Amino acid sequence: MPEQTSLPPPIWLPLAESAIARLRRHEPLRGTDKDKDANGDRDTDEDDGERPPYQLTPRGRLLTEMLVTSGAIDRHHPDDRAALRESGADPEAIDLTSGAHRPGVWVHPHRLLLAIRIAALIGTQGALARWLAPGAVTILAGIDDAGALKKLLRQAFLPETWRASRYQDDGDPTKPTLFVAAPEVQGSGHVTTPAEARFTAAIGRVLEEAGPVLITLPSGYRIPNKVAELLPPVQELPDLDTDILITLLRHTHSATGRIDEVTVRAALPDDAALATLTPGALQIALRAETAHTVAERIAQLLRNSAPTAPRSGPDLDAMTGTSKALTTARRMVSDLQGWQRGEVAWSELSRSLLLYGPPGTGKTWLARAMANAAGISCVQASYGEWQAAGHLGDLLREMRRSFEHARETAPC
Repeated sequence: MPEQTSLPPPIWLPLAESAIARLRRHEPLRGTDKDKDANGDRDTDEDDGERPPYQLTPRGRLLTEMLVTSGAIDRHHPDDRAALRESGADPEAIDLTSGAHRPGVWVHPHRLLLAIRIAALIGTQGALARWLAPGAVTILAGIDDAGALKKLLRQAFLPETWRASRYQDDGDPTKPTLFVAAPEVQGSGHVTTPAEARFTAAIGRVLEEAGPVLITLPSGYRIPNKVAELLPPVQELPDLDTDILITLLRHTHSATGRIDEVTVRAALPDDAALATLTPGALQIALRAETAHTVAERIAQLLRNSAPTAPRSGPDLDAMTGTSKALTTARRMVSDLQGWQRGEVAWSELSRSLLLYGPPGTGKTWLARAMANAAGISCVQASYGEWQAAGHLGDLLREMRRSFEHARETAPC
């Protein structure tokens, strides 16, 4: 793949591209009538040997793309490129033979992203071979759907003759197997005590097998200490960064495997900001038409959600005493910080607090201290200020303005 920048490609890119090419073999042409589940996957969980009816080169690349790579042709005349950019199109992403600007074979973005992150974690084919060596044990955290992971590994990473399974008690016992152990997760993401006991037993069972073992953990879950001390360190999937996102966009927003990378990189925020992007926000951004507009949308979403730096003022931690108001304020801030870290659901929080008392007793001071402790804005308003605007209509207008300001500066 030709590079548009002087940046060297990441070491994991060949493994990611190989995995994505294999995933494409399990998907139909975009827009064809094939049964899919809610995640965009084929209904069957096995490779039935079918291949979608499209023509690719032996390495899975379009002929026009190979000619561009070799320098035999340029994609567009410079004037045409400028005109395409002015119209909002991506000249790199458009296939010259068909005029299409999206991939003909659609793989759901969440599957692509998981495959890319796994490739980024593993690194190279040599490292993958070490993952699959007899006796190898890998512990991978942040996997909330172990079934989807097993399917992805089998389709995209494991050798063709391998399978991923919990047991070796069905089928051919000589067939190479990656043994996978994962806890049963409740709908809320919780692992019950009985489920944890079964998980511990499953770990013991797979460790008795001679083949490689993969133990997956859902987000926020830790293996019991008595088991963890016997196992290797836990590995985490890499956070979303520029290289991972660029690789994803090449396969979601291009018919050629190329995008206008220089423009996209310039529009993206830095890696530290990208790591904070939620799956929901990424899903919204990916609905944009081109890779560049995806990058712009991500930047906008992150700007809107970035917490305002704490202002100078009262410090909740410096306040002393055990009054009910102070105790409640500290608990609410602690809950909010837990929600920001993804440890508790919004529905589980106490989200409002009414403080009452005569002027000068510290009601506003405490509210500002809570905002500073949580790293968010504090929007202050009063009935007196609203009433000073004039009659009832003016009061209501000023009240609405205060709440609109609060929405614009969220979280606050």
